[in-house]
Amino acid sequence: MAGERTKIITLSADNLLTIFHIATISRFVMALIFYLVLTTTVGEQNPGRLLAIFDAVLLAIYLSVDPLRRLLGDRYMPIALTWAVITPLLISSYTMYHFFSTPTPAQLQDPIEQVANFVVLSNIAQTLAVLLIPLLIVSWRYTRQRVIQFCLGTSVLDIAVIILFVPLNEANLAVALSLIGFRLVILGLVGLMVNLLVTVQRAQAQALHDANARLRDYAATREQLITSQERNRLARELHDTLAHTLAAATVQLEAVQVIWNTQPERAKQLVEESAVTMRSGLQDTRRALQALRAETLESIGFLASIHLLAESIQARYKVKTTVETADDVVWLTQEQEHVFYRVAQEALLNSTQHAQAQHISIKIEETREKLCLIVIDDGNGFDPSAVDVSAHFGVQGMRERAAMIGAELNVSSRVGQGTQVEMLLNREPGENSHL
Repeated sequence: MAGERTKIITLSADNLLTIFHIATISRFVMALIFYLVLTTTVGEQNPGRLLAIFDAVLLAIYLSVDPLRRLLGDRYMPIALTWAVITPLLISSYTMYHFFSTPTPAQLQDPIEQVANFVVLSNIAQTLAVLLIPLLIVSWRYTRQRVIQFCLGTSVLDIAVIILFVPLNEANLAVALSLIGFRLVILGLVGLMVNLLVTVQRAQAQALHDANARLRDYAATREQLITSQERNRLARELHDTLAHTLAAATVQLEAVQVIWNTQPERAKQLVEESAVTMRSGLQDTRRALQALRAETLESIGFLASIHLLAESIQARYKVKTTVETADDVVWLTQEQEHVFYRVAQEALLNSTQHAQAQHISIKIEETREKLCLIVIDDGNGFDPSAVDVSAHFGVQGMRERAAMIGAELNVSSRVGQGTQVEMLLNREPGENSHL
């Protein structure tokens, strides 16, 4: 279901060893119960039953000795698996050999039935149950080929021992071979199914590991990108505030230097204007360093901030500004509002400080498909073919800001005919509008 997390469980070598150990103890209990039941009910005294009990005890001890595990290393588990597979088959064959070599009077009366009952008990109830645990471990730890080798190898070994050492007639041998074949099918299906599940689990674990590695790389790359973006943003903020202020103050002070002796009153006035400019720039710089975004956007909203910005430019630089905006723009994100505000601010400052414009027009046009900001001035203008617009930090900063929100920025100008800055943002499907 959507939203659920897939939990991948992995078994370590220690987990498998613990399971193997518990299964071996269970095998001992099963062999002991089997021996006691046969002894008390039919009076059978078969050494093979006792061998099965002692074999399980010895294997359990082997699986409990940690120093032996450290000594054998990677050979420890294969030895245990081989032991758990071969000895039960040999003990089962020995049990059958003893059973038929020393028949009881009851067996002689109805040998076929007795053989059938014994083969069912020996090869199905005993060896099938005993071989399942080694099979599961092989299926979990090794490849599909190893699983097939395990199933075929146990069957071939069991058949070879029975044919060579157990005195069975043709009918009894046919029953034994049929049951071994049945056991082969069961072990093969179980082993291949477990191996398939483990293969899928390992693929999921590897995919998760690879995804985590890619996520770490992405996070590191993203962190570097964010750091770079913040540096560029800080540079733009300082350019919008401190750089403009220092540029204006520099022009004013240079003018003071020129007219200091000839027009002392005018020079004094320029010095006072320069001080006002510097104080205003200092305040702007502090605001930029504290928040790094337009505070008015958060307090009075986007369109009101554009009107206030135009009024501030008009009062500060003695230029006429007109603003035409839509009734409301409700679908912009905070980041988009901030970019529109800063682009408008940069365009206004360029018009007043560099183009010596006397009139600036600001338009915000909204349709069902897009939002457009247009800033037009009547300043000096320039020849775009003769000037590398991208080399000017102000224009380049506007382009970078527009790219941050996927907007398109166009700057057009002619010498003596002013400049037009236009930024266009297409609305994403599903965004609401007042239209």
